[in-house]
This record gives sequence, structure tokens and C-alpha cells, in this order.
Amino acid sequence: MPMKSGVRQRWFQLLAQRTAAIGAVALVLMLVVLAASPELHRLVHADAGHPDHECAVTLFLHGVEAAPVALISVAILPILIERMAVIPEALLLEAPRHLLAPGRAPPSA
Repeated sequence: MPMKSGVRQRWFQLLAQRTAAIGAVALVLMLVVLAASPELHRLVHADAGHPDHECAVTLFLHGVEAAPVALISVAILPILIERMAVIPEALLLEAPRHLLAPGRAPPSA
């Protein structure tokens, strides 16, 4: 029995999301391993031992990964606030308990 187009589209979307997540985890794991092992880093770059060498591994080692996280959070935060905000259709105000200020009585006739 062939899959319906909506089911197939959702399946490919889930597959793409999971593939991207696995790729991101693999990338971070590779950066951690290369940052922890200078010998493996030198296998990737011939000039990895130089003090002025700069690549993704050295940036990760020095903590520069916080900038993309901040950028992503700034980009996603307005979307989350927009989706989580509940805006009432009508403003329902409670009637005041006392129509006159305390200590004031209506004028006597």
C-alpha cells in the first residue's frame, strides 16, 4: 500500500530534522575531540601548532561558540514570545466594589 503524500512529506521532514540533529551532535563531538587532542588536530591541519593558527577547533577551544548560541536565541526569542503570548479578544474589567470613596456618603436630601 503506497504512502499518502502528507504522510510521506511528514516522514521526510522528520528524517531531515533527525539527520540535521545527528550531524550537529557529530560536529560538536568532532570539535571537542580535536580541541582535546593536539595530535589529532595536527593531522587535520599542518600548521595547527602555530600560535596564530585560527580555525573552528581553536575557536571552539577558546569559547567562541557562545556567539552563535546568542544569535540563535535572539532570533528565536521573538517567535517564542509571539506564540506563547495570549491576547484576549475583549478586555473584561471587574466592576468597582465601591462607587464612592471611603468615608464619603451620598448627599442627604
